[in-house]
Amino acid sequence: GRGLAWTRDIKVHGAAVNGHTNVVKYLLDEVEGIDVCAVDEKTGYAPLHMAAVWGRPGIIVLLLSRGARLGQLNRDGATALEMAMQRVTRLDNVHDGYQDISMMRREGRELVDILQGCTDTGGYQVWAGGQINSFHVQRHSPKLISTSQRYCMVVLRELMDQRRATIPTEAEAAAKKAAEEAEAKAAAEAEAVANAAPVKSLVECLTEAKLNDKMILRQFDKWLKVKTMAELGKVTREDVAELDELDAKDRRDLWKWIQTNQPEKEPEKPKKKKLSKRKAAEARAAEEKAAAALTYRKALQIAFRPELPNDAFNVIVTLLFSPKEIFSLTEDLKNVPKKPKAKSSYYDM
Repeated sequence: GRGLAWTRDIKVHGAAVNGHTNVVKYLLDEVEGIDVCAVDEKTGYAPLHMAAVWGRPGIIVLLLSRGARLGQLNRDGATALEMAMQRVTRLDNVHDGYQDISMMRREGRELVDILQGCTDTGGYQVWAGGQINSFHVQRHSPKLISTSQRYCMVVLRELMDQRRATIPTEAEAAAKKAAEEAEAKAAAEAEAVANAAPVKSLVECLTEAKLNDKMILRQFDKWLKVKTMAELGKVTREDVAELDELDAKDRRDLWKWIQTNQPEKEPEKPKKKKLSKRKAAEARAAEEKAAAALTYRKALQIAFRPELPNDAFNVIVTLLFSPKEIFSLTEDLKNVPKKPKAKSSYYDM
């Protein structure tokens, strides 16, 4: 049998309660005789019920991907979905100040969405097929993801052959991206203008601060050369100190007001420092990711050439989404014994 003998006595229920994904996966995939729907004698719960009670969405997806039954009832006659919904209701009634309550509510709703989605679509396989961007589905059903991606590629190629779909060129994609960014920037600027408070004049601000004395107004106009609030940024403490027409108290009060109302200066750009080992590793990883994305795009461009044979298209798609299949095929071909070459008639003479 598979797995060590003592591991067959481990119950999946405990690992599901504690969110030990690797343990649950090992027990279900590597140990022979483990039943994913086994009911615990004390609680009357299957592992799926345990994961629902303790709010473990990742464990829920893992169990469902390994054959757990959505409709299995616990001792009280409730399904995992009903138990998950009861948990969300109870969490909503907990005081907001309780530690980690926001995270628990979020995970609880995610768990309900998973179980409800599987119930509405008729099972895990159908639901997961439409959730290829889900972290949990990608982690626990990688073959399902690659199959879905390959199916989409085949459909797209067929549509392109029928002239019902096209792939934009790099120039078209770049132009579209630039247009979208410009549109988003314009929308953000318009929103900022709409939400901005009305700009007050220098005199209005001085009046509100009770600094609208004619002598003070004269300092701004004649000596400081400031006519708007935006120009306060160029005034320095030394400039105010040289206003001899004001007494010391007025100069202090004026400088405090100017300091308070000066626009914030843009922070200086930090000098480039030598990257640490960790940062350098992250930079290399980002470069490798970008290179991989470029290779991926080039492969797609080749795959959708009209003159490309279907067999070559299948190999490219398999390499993109299921590289292990290609590598295993390559290894199998290496082990195939080569047939001896037939001698030509020239050497037979």
